[in-house]
Amino acid sequence: MRTPKFSVAALRSFFNKHSTGTMRQLKDALGTSVDMTVFRKLRQLSYHTSYSHQGKYYTLDELADFDSSGLWQCDGARFSKQGPC
Repeated sequence: MRTPKFSVAALRSFFNKHSTGTMRQLKDALGTSVDMTVFRKLRQLSYHTSYSHQGKYYTLDELADFDSSGLWQCDGARFSKQGPC
């Protein structure tokens, strides 16, 4: 089995500083140019994709403060507990 080159800790560190991030920001945090690498690492964490801004923003489940309707907004990006529409 190969040793992981990209650490999920790098994403967690990014999200410790920022509540949301774009794919570009997450790729920079991991040091990769490949979207699938980011998705593999996000899958290890519980994450949500925004339903606004064409799904451009990502956040961790533990950071989202969903209201009673299951919705959360941060910096203009909107998230649903049920996932993107």
